[in-house]
Amino acid sequence: PTLGEALGRRGLKGRQAVDGLRTLAEAHGEALLAGLAVQDATILDSVRPVCAVITCREVAEGRGYLVVPAGGTACHVCKGSDNRRWFRRMALQVTRAGRRRLLVVGGAADSRAEFDRLAREEPDLKVHLVGEDRVDGTRARALVRGADVVAFWVSTELSHADSQPFKDAARQDPTVVIAASPPGGRGVAALARAVVEAVETQAAKAAGLPRDVR
Repeated sequence: PTLGEALGRRGLKGRQAVDGLRTLAEAHGEALLAGLAVQDATILDSVRPVCAVITCREVAEGRGYLVVPAGGTACHVCKGSDNRRWFRRMALQVTRAGRRRLLVVGGAADSRAEFDRLAREEPDLKVHLVGEDRVDGTRARALVRGADVVAFWVSTELSHADSQPFKDAARQDPTVVIAASPPGGRGVAALARAVVEAVETQAAKAAGLPRDVR
């Protein structure tokens, strides 16, 4: 018999059977894990270990994960990294908003490399990184036209003269969201959080609602 049938023979059906399963798992979890066979592995696909940090829980809820409490590097969302945590939160935010095309201007080489590496884990995102290469106004306008969000690393290795064409193009395009990391915000987390806040602000403004600043 299935576990449900076995519990039913003992008078536990529906919600009571679920409660019975929970009680069994708490008392005999290791025995159940060793003895039960999974007939349909897809029911396990949404189960993820997630830490208690609210940002990770927001990502888990947005992705429809069934959360198993975890900590540190065991967390599926952040793996113990603040940069990864906020990148995943940003990916969720821009995907929800239908703004998957990101143009990132500036940043230190190691930060750009990490941003690019994390972007490869999010196939729905289209990310273009502009580093230290000089770009003229025509090219900057073309890149901005192909973006939904233009994000500037304020503490950057890109000179003001080189970043200005992107700023001018972004300000002239009412369809893009502009984000900028705070002064001193060199890492991926700082820029990703700035993107989250900018996209939230734009969505709230479009809906005529105040933004809930976390």
